[in-house]
Amino acid sequence: MRPRQIVVGDIHGCQKELQQLVEKLALTAADELILLGDLIDKGPNSAGVVNWLAALAQQQPITLIEGNHEERFLRWYRYSQSDPAKADQFAPAASYRHLLAQLSDAARHWLTQGQLWKRLTGGHHIAVHAGIAQTMAVLPPQHPLQQTETAKRRKHGYQLQHLRYIDSEGRSISLSQEQPHHRFWAEKYDGRFGHLIFGHQTWLQSAEPVRYKYATGIDLGCVHGGHLCALILEAGKETSWQTVAAAKIYASPSRNH
Repeated sequence: MRPRQIVVGDIHGCQKELQQLVEKLALTAADELILLGDLIDKGPNSAGVVNWLAALAQQQPITLIEGNHEERFLRWYRYSQSDPAKADQFAPAASYRHLLAQLSDAARHWLTQGQLWKRLTGGHHIAVHAGIAQTMAVLPPQHPLQQTETAKRRKHGYQLQHLRYIDSEGRSISLSQEQPHHRFWAEKYDGRFGHLIFGHQTWLQSAEPVRYKYATGIDLGCVHGGHLCALILEAGKETSWQTVAAAKIYASPSRNH
């Protein structure tokens, strides 16, 4: 069997379903897992997911794409070390402290090694967490920029972690500011960087990947009672997918993902 690149959608603390999915995938040592981020929050066992994956990464190639939930947690984590008073202003500070206390040192370090995007073998597919706006002419650096960088330099990386809707000019729309005439970014994406595989946007009513001309969404809402999805890329074969149904509804869907 040829090595596979297996892209997994938003996990959100659903450790049981993650382990079931990995078992169904029957990984070989040469297979690579690409996780689209949002490993944490909402679900039953965020720490369990991160600890388990960090341990798996010692024997299996794994790439973590940093999602908006990791971005916020890691931002809090940096402030907790440099400016505790500012860290305490984060709304989920108490839950973040609880999560941090449950992470092994190895898992905490592994969680900081995420990147914003990854071009997959063959060059045609790119894994991102959220999406790419039409106004982006070049991809940002692969690794997230720190708070010490200028806001302008961090803006495009932030969009890759948060984007959902765009205006008629292709510019990103802030959360809760979208209007009926705004479009979901993947409807207008022109393929300029290749075919994007993304999470972030929940497709709770779908039991299989949601396909656009130049993009495929694989967050099937496991934490909301849907499915955990893996998209499987293997040289010389058609792209396939595997899913595991959620054991229960862990969290109600909300606008603030």
